[in-house]
Amino acid sequence: MRVYFDLPNFRSYIKSASNENFKTCNNMLKTHGDIFLAFDKDSLNKEGKQVLQAIKQWTTQMNSGVKNEPVWNKSIGKRPLSDSFYDEIDAEDYHALFFLTDENVSTLSKHGCLLIAEEKKEIPAIMSLFVENVATKEFNARKMTNWQLVETHASPCTDIIIVDPYIFSQPEITHDDNVYSIIRNLCKHADGKAPNVVIIYNFGKAATTFKTVIGKIKQVTKEVTNEESNVTLVDISRAEHDRYIITNYKRFKSGDSFTYFDGNNNATKGRDFTIVSHYDRDNLENSIDILADLQVLVDQKKSAAIPGVQGDKVSYLLNF
Repeated sequence: MRVYFDLPNFRSYIKSASNENFKTCNNMLKTHGDIFLAFDKDSLNKEGKQVLQAIKQWTTQMNSGVKNEPVWNKSIGKRPLSDSFYDEIDAEDYHALFFLTDENVSTLSKHGCLLIAEEKKEIPAIMSLFVENVATKEFNARKMTNWQLVETHASPCTDIIIVDPYIFSQPEITHDDNVYSIIRNLCKHADGKAPNVVIIYNFGKAATTFKTVIGKIKQVTKEVTNEESNVTLVDISRAEHDRYIITNYKRFKSGDSFTYFDGNNNATKGRDFTIVSHYDRDNLENSIDILADLQVLVDQKKSAAIPGVQGDKVSYLLNF
């Protein structure tokens, strides 16, 4: 995971060494972070003696036994920041952490699209990536009574990509309790800028219409974020053993369709519901591989004689 620091944020993070979670954050950054510092080493000479000493100690620790040493003098985004930031970054940056100082950083942070943290909020941002203190956590699907787990562990996102051939195969009455509830919960960080929603499912097995699905998702996201999502539907006919929901910072995995609930009853035949955080280097690489496979599918469906892509065809994580 790429991690970008402006100097004031870096100073703030270093000065948080007394925080009980500082060591945990440091271990995550050292093991899984590719760190980019938006300033050169010489600029640190202007820091106070105590801060400078702490920074030197930190950089020595980070340079010891890591895969990639911190990169200096590497800034991100045109300043002042604006909504164009989402188009300026590259594919890997859509899974990055941004600790930035700018007159508009608060606005971008409140959008809830990416993990963009203001000064003094570095440690809470890092800790939000953990799933009950670990990178991967497996839950008992049959003990779940609703999609609260998704809301609890939702992170900011530009995109929600759901891969489940049979997510719409049950009667429409079940869709509110499942797919639309999941989308609603994943949008909890968004304010004024809704994530793109892509659902990949078997068109031929659906008990609903494109118009109904697209309209309902736009309604749900408008209610939560004050903006309608771009919604794209992609046909998938091949069998998929696992079902995925991929966002920028998390992947949710199920061995059974995400149609877990029928009213107040848990109806899933699956056993495991797994939440995977992309702060872990291997987890992120696996999700990127899955996205690459999905891109192949999308490219095939775009050029198919029978249209296999419906809707707005907008995404930051997939190309339409």
